[in-house]
Amino acid sequence: MRWLIVFAAVSVFVGYMAPAQEVPETPVSHVVEQGETLWGIAREYYPHCHTGERVYEIREKNGIEPNIQPGQVIKLP
Repeated sequence: MRWLIVFAAVSVFVGYMAPAQEVPETPVSHVVEQGETLWGIAREYYPHCHTGERVYEIREKNGIEPNIQPGQVIKLP
């Protein structure tokens, strides 16, 4: 039992000391389909985030106005 406690303590310590690995951010593009809106796209890709903030970020990243057109390719942050 004692070795189990020592093992757990060492595992936790090593976990905290290990360098964080950065995951490269893969750019995501979306081709706008008929009837889609920025709000709908933001909700689809970021369901657990504030939709309005994501819409703003998408607009800023792409330099677009609120209206989008079918066939338009937008980059998602």
